[in-house]
Amino acid sequence: MLPKQEYVGLLIGAARRRVKQSVTLRAEPHGLSTLQFWVLVTLNANPGISLSELAERQRLEMPNASRVVASLVKRRMARLKRDPHDRRRAQLELTPAGVAMARKLESAADEIRVAVVAGMSAAEIETLRGLLRRVIGNLEQLDASLPSSR
Repeated sequence: MLPKQEYVGLLIGAARRRVKQSVTLRAEPHGLSTLQFWVLVTLNANPGISLSELAERQRLEMPNASRVVASLVKRRMARLKRDPHDRRRAQLELTPAGVAMARKLESAADEIRVAVVAGMSAAEIETLRGLLRRVIGNLEQLDASLPSSR
């Protein structure tokens, strides 16, 4: 009899949902969504990045990144300011309230990052990163071959 094999996409989806559950448990007590959680942590670690840099770093589509930032601006945790070197570019930064919240979240973010790769060697982690990037690329290539519905 063949051993039971789980579909790779199913495992990736289950892992994603499990990570999201862990983040939700840590974000909801602060009235935050999972995306707000990660954006606050990212902005705290990268003050002055642009919206497009944030989207790229978090692998978000621009409309989603924009909505999350707008929600944090509305809550007075983040703000946009003009780049003094390029007037076309806006920089994102946390307000004092945003910095305080991000500092509360840092240990939870680190805890989740460590748990995701617990028990894996450095080589296994790099292999996993490479394989996940390949999965993402494969699906992007598949979708690019579809006729555009726009």
